Amino acid sequence: MDNVETIKKYVIELFAVAKKLGDLTGRPFPLDGHTLGSIGEVYAAIHYGIKLHAPGHAIYDGVTSDGRSVQIKATQKNDSTYVKGETDLLLVLLIDSSGDFEEVYNGDGKRPWHALNRFGKPRDTDKAGDKIIPLRQLRKLNISTSPEDKIPLI
Repeated sequence: MDNVETIKKYVIELFAVAKKLGDLTGRPFPLDGHTLGSIGEVYAAIHYGIKLHAPGHAIYDGVTSDGRSVQIKATQKNDSTYVKGETDLLLVLLIDSSGDFEEVYNGDGKRPWHALNRFGKPRDTDKAGDKIIPLRQLRKLNISTSPEDKIPLI
């Protein structure tokens, strides 16, 4: 079994354990925060060839082979995610319990940040400076993203 299959197997196991804990206790055990973020970053490295920075790097998580900065976001919720700021590129992945992912957005990192305006006024940021963005909005932006702005799958 190669690394890709092994990682996917463990991701499936993580989702299964979270579900079992929820069933046992009646409490939710979502894979979110650092755990799901790290899974998304590893998937980006494997499937898109992103060279990852050390964890905790400000605003962006890695660079493409042509040197563009990439902010990587992973979620298991089908409603929203957050962006930290403007980067060359933004990659948003929706990861499900089968270990598979949907590419929600892959493209220019400035477009989603600037799209977060309501009635011509910038959307408020949280205390960390992040902005929440609906996945439906990212999907719409993704449709109109030019191929040269996308990170190719490898």
